[in-house]
Amino acid sequence: MGDSTIELAQLLIESEERFALVMEASEAGYWDWDLQTDIVHLSKRWKEMLGYREDEIEDSFESWNVLVDDNGRVTTMALIDECLRGERDKFRTEFQMRHKDGSWVDILAYALVKRDKTGTGIRLICVHVDISDSKLRARVLEKSEYRYRMLFENMMDSFALHEIVLNEVGKPVDYIFRDMNSVLLQRVGLTKDDMIGKRGLELFPGTEKTWIDKFGAVALGGEPLHFTEYSAELDRYYETKAYSPEHGYFAATFADVTDQHRASDALLTAKNEAETSNRALTKLNLELEYRVSDRTADLSRSLKELKETQNKLIQTEKIAALGSLVGGIAHEINTPLGMVITAHSYNVEKFQDLKNLGIVEEREHPLLSEISEINQMITENLKRTAELVKAFRLTAVDEYSDQSKEFAVREIVDEAVGFSLMTHPEITCHVDIDCAPELILKSNPVYISSIVTNLLNNSLVHGFSDQENKQVRISLSLLDSIFTMVYTDNGSGIDPDFADSIFDPFTTTRRSEGSTGLGLNIIHNLIFKRMNGHIDYEAADDGGVVFTITAPMITDR
Repeated sequence: MGDSTIELAQLLIESEERFALVMEASEAGYWDWDLQTDIVHLSKRWKEMLGYREDEIEDSFESWNVLVDDNGRVTTMALIDECLRGERDKFRTEFQMRHKDGSWVDILAYALVKRDKTGTGIRLICVHVDISDSKLRARVLEKSEYRYRMLFENMMDSFALHEIVLNEVGKPVDYIFRDMNSVLLQRVGLTKDDMIGKRGLELFPGTEKTWIDKFGAVALGGEPLHFTEYSAELDRYYETKAYSPEHGYFAATFADVTDQHRASDALLTAKNEAETSNRALTKLNLELEYRVSDRTADLSRSLKELKETQNKLIQTEKIAALGSLVGGIAHEINTPLGMVITAHSYNVEKFQDLKNLGIVEEREHPLLSEISEINQMITENLKRTAELVKAFRLTAVDEYSDQSKEFAVREIVDEAVGFSLMTHPEITCHVDIDCAPELILKSNPVYISSIVTNLLNNSLVHGFSDQENKQVRISLSLLDSIFTMVYTDNGSGIDPDFADSIFDPFTTTRRSEGSTGLGLNIIHNLIFKRMNGHIDYEAADDGGVVFTITAPMITDR
């Protein structure tokens, strides 16, 4: 960008008219300072970048001086002085300028001085480029990376990333530590320098082969694994959850459950010795108690993790990292939760069979009545947990399939609109769809359906109050392989205080009514991460909303 912009400035020296035409066609603005007459010209685009009409700001160097930030003013004036003294012919710098609405605009500036035959500067041209979007993206990425690192370091369990080591025939024989959190370092009494790049068998020679086999299966097969295993090297029991972030690597958390495991074993032994008179019934009771205790412990850990994650998500302001975080947590919870639900259903069914057959009677064994109550409590909590996990998985873009196919856009939109109106029969709303019947796209039709459904539901539930003649218009088109959807309604609009954060998760004014504030966040993640597109919002002239969505498409017929 630097060389091309300097060339634009050089065009001014060669041809005023040619330079003006090029600048008019670009997104850049410029100012032109005649050093002999001290006359300054500010281009129309230069003013528009700061929110001003051409007649709202004076063509003078003072206009720049008033609007630039203090640090930028000092740095740029020093560079201008060097140009005027003949120490440099051009410069490049960055600063901020105050927009008409009070916000700051990040500016990348390129300047070039024209000199006469004696070397005296006679003209200074400076081109301005608005780099606010790229600056914002850089700040969001930096903040996201910081939050990920803080989450990584503050996990309650030990965590490490490893690379699997294979022998000459491709069998796992060891692994290399690539990264780990401070909890793991504290528990093994080593430093990062001691561990990173070292092999597992080098640091822990007594590691059993079963650990390496299981980790190798995860790293090479890609399927996550959840198990509890004894480590003779450390003389501890660990509940381990492992998954593969990429082929050949595995990440794992290690929760020390030695005390629970040994306590459970001791309790089981004591009960076996005390109930020798009826060994068959005792064995059944012990198995039931053990399973209930074990599954309840898993459920309690899952609920705790879910609550902690929810609290962190509520405080998260930016959406770049949120979708993958929620999706990963929901995925991790979904597998053990499914196992708990299956095992518990089996326990309840078998317990009821025993009661129906008259093998066990609650009046003879009070413990059975307690078990019935516990089963009921577990069933209710499992149902609630499954509902929570399902709700959180909806915010993750990874839940959508990447499979694309050709489809008629009008048919998909008609179906989505019909479904939304059917789910709100108490609301009368006219929906006008402007879409050519022959418009065919190659994408995932679920994307289009989800966007229309979420936007229309927002209008029906939040946008319309008591006004008559509720109207929604959806315009869809395809031009030069760019798909565009413009969605408008004539509702009450969005409070300006919330306009800048409407795509952030959990942003809602109706939380007390059960609203989660996730609808627009789901749309945003879907458009940006799956469709590689953009969504913009602006207030409609009649007080409603206008959402404009653009995305590249493959097929146009």
